[in-house]
Amino acid sequence: MPNIMEEAERDFWTAFALWGISAITVFGVGLYALLEHSWWFGALYCAVGFAGIIYVAFHVKGKRLSLHPAIVVVALALTWLFLGYDIYTRP
Repeated sequence: MPNIMEEAERDFWTAFALWGISAITVFGVGLYALLEHSWWFGALYCAVGFAGIIYVAFHVKGKRLSLHPAIVVVALALTWLFLGYDIYTRP
């Protein structure tokens, strides 16, 4: 039976690895979109990524906020959709 410290460490690394890296990826794609002059996509992805980073910070500090995992999956899917659109529409 795992003790409380093992569970806390597992929760920390899950939050950091799964949510944190996903949020940083979405934020980074937002910056890329801004550099490519896709202002609407860039602003949207930067806002979603920044909100995800704030969520991870609250989660790691122990304030449990409910967030459905499907939100992260949708954000990452939209990230790949934008990158595919950007590559497809290049001359």
